[in-house]
Amino acid sequence: IYEEILMEISLKRQKAAPPKGTHLVHLPVRTITVLRQMRTKFREESLDELAESIKSKGQMNPGVVVALSKEEALQYLECINETWGTKHLLRSFTPVRITEKGEAYYLFLVAGERRLRACKRVRLDSYLSYLRFDLSFIQAIEFQAQENLHEQLAPEESAASFALIWRSTKKIDPSMSLASFARKMGKTPEAIRRAVRFISLPTEVQ
Repeated sequence: IYEEILMEISLKRQKAAPPKGTHLVHLPVRTITVLRQMRTKFREESLDELAESIKSKGQMNPGVVVALSKEEALQYLECINETWGTKHLLRSFTPVRITEKGEAYYLFLVAGERRLRACKRVRLDSYLSYLRFDLSFIQAIEFQAQENLHEQLAPEESAASFALIWRSTKKIDPSMSLASFARKMGKTPEAIRRAVRFISLPTEVQ
């Protein structure tokens, strides 16, 4: 007689832990700064739906926030400003002291701006986040690219983003090949080439 044998698992042994240098925390919303991101356009209907979901069920998926020392934050802002043409100044932001570290850090959102906006809409005080202490600018961009796979960017926004990011990445790491960059972004090399050609066109042609 066939008898099904059930596999047994232990919640304790199978408990997942965040990667090294990552902490799953509820951050006060007011401590998180949002800098220029790949996505700049948000559908109001989509935000309303997400806000209602978070209000009724809670925030199910964490965002990603990077914690940077003063020196790290200055380098990070330099990369952001060069990539997007922004003029962020460190003195415009307020750091927070992290008890366990005994130091002050600047908290910048890396991925999950839609969720953060939705949390603000329903007036939540905290934001479920993976807080990272070891994230470079290039790694942050990779997170943003992955974040936007489930809700695609507008074509022109996508092209401009990837072309500008490719230029900045190549400057930071001259050894980076177009093929390697494309893989990291989840794109084909030809898609990146098209993006670069697109932003070289006059605005009226775009």
